[in-house]
Amino acid sequence: MNFSKELTKGFYYYGLGRLFDKFATLLSVVILARLLTPNDFGFVALSMTFIVLVQSLSESGLEESLIKDADATREDYNAAWTYGRIIRGLLLFSIEYSLSDWISIVYENKEIADIIKVLAFNELLRGFVNIGIVDFVKKREFKKDFKFNLISRTIRVVSAVFLAVILQNVWALILSYTLFNMSTLVLSYILSDYRPSLCFEFSRVKRLFRFGGWIFIDKFVNTGRSIIDKMIIGKILGVEILGLYQISARVSLETSDDVKTIVSKTLFPVLLTITTNKEKIKKFRDILISLIFLSVCFASFIFINADFLVNLVLGEKWIGSIPIIKVLALFSILNVLLTSVFPVFKSIGAPKYNFYINIIQFGLIMLTVFPLIGFYGLYGVVYSLIIGSIFGLIFRELILIKLEAYSIEELKDLFVTALFSILIFSPMYTLRLLFDFQYSWVNLFLLTTIFIISSIAALFLIMRLTRSKSIDYFYKKIAIWRKY
Repeated sequence: MNFSKELTKGFYYYGLGRLFDKFATLLSVVILARLLTPNDFGFVALSMTFIVLVQSLSESGLEESLIKDADATREDYNAAWTYGRIIRGLLLFSIEYSLSDWISIVYENKEIADIIKVLAFNELLRGFVNIGIVDFVKKREFKKDFKFNLISRTIRVVSAVFLAVILQNVWALILSYTLFNMSTLVLSYILSDYRPSLCFEFSRVKRLFRFGGWIFIDKFVNTGRSIIDKMIIGKILGVEILGLYQISARVSLETSDDVKTIVSKTLFPVLLTITTNKEKIKKFRDILISLIFLSVCFASFIFINADFLVNLVLGEKWIGSIPIIKVLALFSILNVLLTSVFPVFKSIGAPKYNFYINIIQFGLIMLTVFPLIGFYGLYGVVYSLIIGSIFGLIFRELILIKLEAYSIEELKDLFVTALFSILIFSPMYTLRLLFDFQYSWVNLFLLTTIFIISSIAALFLIMRLTRSKSIDYFYKKIAIWRKY
């Protein structure tokens, strides 16, 4: 198998899918932000925080085990479907529905209970999704996965906007999420030929769990790390502030999450085709320079032009989100660089390293968030996330050094990439300081053009001064993407 070709194909399809998703999400956020209030977004964020936490308690990692296990049989798939989806879905529905009233008492809002009860119904829909879609990733059928996500996400965005126009309240978001899960259920049987059946052989699940166990623990801790900010903001600062934070995160972290998702979904199955762990780490090292460049690229644009994006896209009632967007944009760089290594550790059979990194992050966030929120309010939450990510990155580097992932020369390449990526930031930032740009689409287009030119200049310098095979490959071969 040609590693570069498979990786390019994966990046192409996942990149194209995320690009469409980005456009659709931007369009829906623009419309929804003008139809709904920060309170509406806060209610959804708070309810989903509880749902995600409960889901993580039963995340088995069975599907990742199926992807990694080249010898998995039909009975293994059926057992994973029975225990990992159907039984899990029934349990989640029961827990979420029964605890909904208690959660509404904790957050002193009765409407949250009704929202959680409807969201709990979605667990039943998700529980019967065809386990065969795992093969889209395992067999690197990126085109099928692209269609699966494209259709379901389109249904979610269109229904959210349509319902928001009609209802103009929080239920537009909740019902669109339900329609999304219904479409996912139906599509899983249309696009996959596999037809699962019940299998209660627990021994098969136990075997798969030997690898999936670490993934279960890691996902639980990772979920806690990713939702603790919303839980604390909702309880201490209130639902309206949480809604403001939620939109800020959507604007500043959406693109970095796209990069992270594309890398994770593409890199894991492709790395599994490589036999030696040393070669897997070497391939990741080549890609890391590209990730540094892309993450700095997107974050710098959002940081400098946050006021333009809010005023032109979201509207005046979201002005308060501008400084939060800027700080979260800086956090997004750390977040991409930290989590990008996770599929590598899974591919070498060491998901425990992902757990170690996440537990360090989570621990530091819990230690610092309450003092910082007392001093800095909402900003303190973001500062706490940044502190956790910095120490997580330090620990990640120690692991990679232990695995002999870098030489001194390669560390220099990473430093050069980070340094010259700042060139993307400098021209646009200088212009914003020197001139008072009025908020208009023409000026935003001008700044975007300057940003693209400085990005190309930085890319050229990085190519000349480093030995990054990934940047050189994608730069030379970008034209062949069309044939895929």
